[in-house]
Amino acid sequence: KLMPPKPKNNLWGTYRSVQGQMGQDELGRFYKDLGLAATDPLTCVLAFFSGSKEPAIWTELEFKNVCDRVKAWELQNFKAKIEGLRNEWLKNDANWKKVWAYVWQLYSGGQKYISADTFIGLTRILLENRYPLATSFVEFFELMQEKDEKLVIYKDLWDMGLQFLMTSKEDLSNIN
Repeated sequence: KLMPPKPKNNLWGTYRSVQGQMGQDELGRFYKDLGLAATDPLTCVLAFFSGSKEPAIWTELEFKNVCDRVKAWELQNFKAKIEGLRNEWLKNDANWKKVWAYVWQLYSGGQKYISADTFIGLTRILLENRYPLATSFVEFFELMQEKDEKLVIYKDLWDMGLQFLMTSKEDLSNIN
């Protein structure tokens, strides 16, 4: 069965740096052109689509992975898909768990833990407006960090924290 060819991707030439990649500045410009703040959780979904192993750096192949996954090879087409991506990835817990796991891999850098600062920052950006207890959850870890400046977060806490926030009612009435 013959597949029609993919449309030509002209976006890469618009956003790549002279080093032949998209770094933080280029990604920031891309997100801005899409109408996304750099702290919008949807940027993590796009990073997940890229498969990048480094925060804020995409190769040409990784950028093309994003465009192919979104099925958008022009900026206007990409912008038109943003709300659909929000519904499919940010409002769907099963998909969000995949992105959450990817963010761990990205920021842990192969280590068994991340710093409390990184955890607090990522949790604030990615979860605070998603779950009723997220703000209190972040505040709890800020207090813990005040007591222990060397506090680190291991992967099991990363995973259990998300599960706790996803399943807990604001009044904690479903917790024994």
